[in-house]
Amino acid sequence: MKLILVGCEYTGTTTLAVAFHDHAREHLGIDLGSIHDHWKIPYTVIHHPDRITEDEADRYLALSTRQKEAWQRHNLYYHTVAERDAPEDQIIVGFHLEDTIYADLYYGYGRPGEPGDRARHSAKIEQRVTALAPETVLVHVKAPPAMIRQRMREHPHRRPVVPETDVELVLDRFAAAFAASKIANKLVIDTGDATVGESTRLLAEGLEPFLTDRDRARRAATSAR
Repeated sequence: MKLILVGCEYTGTTTLAVAFHDHAREHLGIDLGSIHDHWKIPYTVIHHPDRITEDEADRYLALSTRQKEAWQRHNLYYHTVAERDAPEDQIIVGFHLEDTIYADLYYGYGRPGEPGDRARHSAKIEQRVTALAPETVLVHVKAPPAMIRQRMREHPHRRPVVPETDVELVLDRFAAAFAASKIANKLVIDTGDATVGESTRLLAEGLEPFLTDRDRARRAATSAR
Protein backbone atom coordinates (compact mmCIF):
# COMPACT_ATOMS: atom_id res chain seq x y z
CA MET A 1 0.00 0.00 0.00
CA LYS A 2 1.33 3.38 -1.01
CA LEU A 3 -0.62 6.53 -0.10
CA ILE A 4 -0.06 10.23 -0.71
CA LEU A 5 -2.36 12.55 1.27
CA VAL A 6 -2.50 16.16 0.09
CA GLY A 7 -4.52 19.21 1.02
CA CYS A 8 -4.46 22.71 2.45
CA GLU A 9 -3.04 23.11 5.94
CA TYR A 10 -5.75 22.49 8.60
CA THR A 11 -7.80 20.17 6.39
CA GLY A 12 -6.47 17.33 8.55
CA THR A 13 -3.95 15.56 6.32
CA THR A 14 -1.57 14.77 9.17
CA THR A 15 -4.33 13.85 11.62
CA LEU A 16 -5.89 11.51 9.07
CA ALA A 17 -2.52 9.97 8.21
CA VAL A 18 -1.86 9.17 11.87
CA ALA A 19 -5.33 7.71 12.38
CA PHE A 20 -5.21 5.61 9.22
CA HIS A 21 -1.70 4.41 10.06
CA ASP A 22 -3.13 2.86 13.24
CA HIS A 23 -6.21 1.54 11.41
CA ALA A 24 -4.11 -0.15 8.73
CA ARG A 25 -1.97 -1.93 11.29
CA GLU A 26 -4.91 -3.13 13.36
CA HIS A 27 -7.46 -4.01 10.69
CA LEU A 28 -5.46 -4.61 7.52
CA GLY A 29 -2.29 -6.13 8.89
CA ILE A 30 -0.31 -3.43 7.10
CA ASP A 31 2.47 -1.52 8.83
CA LEU A 32 2.86 1.70 6.88
CA GLY A 33 6.09 2.52 8.68
CA SER A 34 7.04 6.11 9.34
CA ILE A 35 4.63 8.88 8.41
CA HIS A 36 6.56 11.08 5.97
CA ASP A 37 5.28 14.61 6.54
CA HIS A 38 8.29 16.72 5.55
CA TRP A 39 7.10 19.56 3.31
CA LYS A 40 5.99 22.28 5.72
CA ILE A 41 9.08 24.32 6.45
CA PRO A 42 10.71 24.12 9.00
CA TYR A 43 9.27 20.63 9.77
CA THR A 44 11.26 18.77 7.15
CA VAL A 45 12.99 15.91 8.94
CA ILE A 46 11.31 14.44 12.00
CA HIS A 47 8.68 11.69 11.84
CA HIS A 48 5.49 11.72 13.91
CA PRO A 49 5.22 11.86 16.91
CA ASP A 50 8.70 13.37 17.33
CA ARG A 51 9.11 17.11 16.81
CA ILE A 52 12.10 19.28 16.09
CA THR A 53 13.05 21.71 18.83
CA GLU A 54 12.41 25.43 18.61
CA ASP A 55 16.14 25.99 18.27
CA GLU A 56 16.32 23.53 15.36
CA ALA A 57 13.37 25.27 13.71
CA ASP A 58 15.02 28.68 14.07
CA ARG A 59 18.27 27.34 12.63
CA TYR A 60 16.48 25.86 9.63
CA LEU A 61 14.58 29.07 8.97
CA ALA A 62 17.88 30.96 9.04
CA LEU A 63 19.08 29.04 5.97
CA SER A 64 19.13 30.87 2.67
CA THR A 65 16.33 30.30 0.17
CA ARG A 66 18.79 28.44 -2.05
CA GLN A 67 19.71 26.08 0.79
CA LYS A 68 16.06 25.43 1.66
CA GLU A 69 15.24 24.69 -1.99
CA ALA A 70 18.10 22.23 -2.32
CA TRP A 71 17.21 20.49 0.96
CA GLN A 72 13.60 20.06 -0.06
CA ARG A 73 14.49 18.88 -3.54
CA HIS A 74 16.69 16.16 -2.03
CA ASN A 75 13.85 15.37 0.38
CA LEU A 76 11.43 14.93 -2.52
CA TYR A 77 13.59 12.52 -4.47
CA TYR A 78 14.62 10.59 -1.37
CA HIS A 79 10.95 9.76 -0.78
CA THR A 80 10.17 8.95 -4.42
CA VAL A 81 9.96 5.28 -5.37
CA ALA A 82 13.12 4.18 -7.18
CA GLU A 83 12.44 0.61 -8.28
CA ARG A 84 9.60 -1.37 -9.80
CA ASP A 85 7.42 -3.40 -7.40
CA ALA A 86 9.17 -2.04 -4.31
CA PRO A 87 7.52 -4.01 -1.47
CA GLU A 88 7.65 -1.24 1.12
CA ASP A 89 4.35 0.22 2.26
CA GLN A 90 4.36 4.00 2.51
CA ILE A 91 2.25 6.91 3.67
CA ILE A 92 3.31 10.42 2.66
CA VAL A 93 1.66 13.71 3.58
CA GLY A 94 1.95 16.62 1.17
CA PHE A 95 4.89 15.50 -0.96
CA HIS A 96 5.50 17.17 -4.34
CA LEU A 97 2.14 18.92 -4.60
CA GLU A 98 2.46 20.57 -1.20
CA ASP A 99 6.06 21.59 -1.80
CA THR A 100 5.20 23.07 -5.20
CA ILE A 101 2.22 25.08 -3.93
CA TYR A 102 3.83 26.38 -0.76
CA ALA A 103 7.17 27.08 -2.46
CA ASP A 104 5.43 29.30 -4.99
CA LEU A 105 3.30 31.15 -2.43
CA TYR A 106 5.46 31.29 0.70
CA TYR A 107 8.96 29.82 0.39
CA GLY A 108 10.35 31.87 -2.48
CA TYR A 109 11.77 29.09 -4.66
CA GLY A 110 10.85 26.69 -7.45
CA ARG A 111 8.95 29.00 -9.76
CA PRO A 112 8.94 28.27 -13.51
CA GLY A 113 12.32 28.86 -15.06
CA GLU A 114 14.09 29.20 -11.71
CA PRO A 115 16.66 26.72 -10.38
CA GLY A 116 14.73 23.87 -8.81
CA ASP A 117 11.65 24.60 -10.99
CA ARG A 118 9.00 22.65 -9.07
CA ALA A 119 6.65 22.12 -12.01
CA ARG A 120 9.47 20.30 -13.82
CA HIS A 121 10.51 18.26 -10.79
CA SER A 122 6.90 17.39 -9.93
CA ALA A 123 6.41 16.05 -13.45
CA LYS A 124 9.52 13.88 -13.07
CA ILE A 125 8.34 12.57 -9.71
CA GLU A 126 4.92 11.66 -11.08
CA GLN A 127 6.51 9.88 -14.03
CA ARG A 128 8.47 7.71 -11.61
CA VAL A 129 5.47 7.07 -9.38
CA THR A 130 3.19 6.07 -12.25
CA ALA A 131 5.85 3.89 -13.88
CA LEU A 132 7.29 2.19 -10.81
CA ALA A 133 4.41 2.22 -8.31
CA PRO A 134 1.12 2.43 -10.23
CA GLU A 135 -0.74 1.13 -7.15
CA THR A 136 -0.10 4.49 -5.43
CA VAL A 137 -3.28 6.29 -4.35
CA LEU A 138 -3.43 10.09 -4.27
CA VAL A 139 -5.89 11.29 -1.62
CA HIS A 140 -7.14 14.88 -1.68
CA VAL A 141 -8.16 15.88 1.85
CA LYS A 142 -10.35 18.98 1.88
CA ALA A 143 -12.67 20.97 4.15
CA PRO A 144 -14.83 24.09 3.78
CA PRO A 145 -13.04 27.42 4.26
CA ALA A 146 -15.09 28.26 7.35
CA MET A 147 -14.08 25.01 9.01
CA ILE A 148 -10.43 25.61 8.20
CA ARG A 149 -10.56 29.07 9.76
CA GLN A 150 -12.28 27.64 12.83
CA ARG A 151 -9.50 25.07 13.23
CA MET A 152 -6.91 27.81 12.80
CA ARG A 153 -8.42 29.71 15.70
CA GLU A 154 -9.12 26.74 17.97
CA HIS A 155 -6.02 24.64 17.27
CA PRO A 156 -3.31 26.95 15.93
CA HIS A 157 -0.09 25.39 14.70
CA ARG A 158 3.18 26.49 16.27
CA ARG A 159 4.51 27.75 12.94
CA PRO A 160 1.62 27.88 10.47
CA VAL A 161 2.13 28.18 6.73
CA VAL A 162 -1.22 29.38 5.37
CA PRO A 163 -2.69 32.70 6.60
CA GLU A 164 -6.46 33.04 6.98
CA THR A 165 -6.59 35.43 4.04
CA ASP A 166 -5.23 32.77 1.68
CA VAL A 167 -7.48 29.82 2.55
CA GLU A 168 -9.58 29.90 -0.61
CA LEU A 169 -6.51 30.47 -2.77
CA VAL A 170 -4.67 27.48 -1.32
CA LEU A 171 -7.77 25.26 -1.49
CA ASP A 172 -8.10 26.11 -5.18
CA ARG A 173 -4.40 25.40 -5.78
CA PHE A 174 -4.64 21.95 -4.22
CA ALA A 175 -7.85 21.13 -6.09
CA ALA A 176 -6.26 22.12 -9.40
CA ALA A 177 -3.04 20.22 -8.69
CA PHE A 178 -4.99 17.11 -7.68
CA ALA A 179 -7.10 17.26 -10.84
CA ALA A 180 -4.01 17.71 -13.03
CA SER A 181 -1.99 14.94 -11.38
CA LYS A 182 -1.06 12.00 -13.60
CA ILE A 183 -1.41 9.55 -10.72
CA ALA A 184 -4.32 7.37 -11.80
CA ASN A 185 -5.73 6.21 -8.46
CA LYS A 186 -7.46 9.17 -6.83
CA LEU A 187 -9.76 9.67 -3.86
CA VAL A 188 -11.32 12.73 -2.20
CA ILE A 189 -12.05 12.91 1.54
CA ASP A 190 -13.96 15.88 2.99
CA THR A 191 -13.20 16.22 6.70
CA GLY A 192 -15.43 19.26 7.21
CA ASP A 193 -18.15 17.83 9.44
CA ALA A 194 -16.57 14.44 10.08
CA THR A 195 -14.85 13.21 13.20
CA VAL A 196 -11.38 11.72 12.86
CA GLY A 197 -12.92 8.26 13.19
CA GLU A 198 -15.48 8.97 10.47
CA SER A 199 -12.82 10.34 8.13
CA THR A 200 -10.68 7.26 8.75
CA ARG A 201 -13.61 5.00 7.92
CA LEU A 202 -14.32 6.97 4.73
CA LEU A 203 -10.68 6.65 3.72
CA ALA A 204 -10.66 2.91 4.38
CA GLU A 205 -13.85 2.45 2.36
CA GLY A 206 -12.63 4.66 -0.46
CA LEU A 207 -9.39 2.71 -0.76
CA GLU A 208 -11.19 -0.60 -1.22
CA PRO A 209 -11.07 -0.58 -5.06
CA PHE A 210 -7.34 0.21 -4.98
CA LEU A 211 -6.18 -2.55 -2.64
CA THR A 212 -3.61 -4.84 -4.21
CA ASP A 213 -3.71 -8.63 -3.99
CA ARG A 214 -1.00 -8.36 -1.33
CA ASP A 215 -3.09 -5.87 0.66
CA ARG A 216 -6.13 -8.15 0.52
CA ALA A 217 -4.12 -11.19 1.54
CA ARG A 218 -2.76 -9.39 4.58
CA ARG A 219 -6.22 -8.20 5.55
CA ALA A 220 -7.57 -11.73 5.26
CA ALA A 221 -4.75 -13.07 7.43
CA THR A 222 -5.45 -10.40 10.05
CA SER A 223 -9.20 -11.12 10.06
CA ALA A 224 -8.53 -14.83 10.51
CA ARG A 225 -6.60 -14.35 13.76
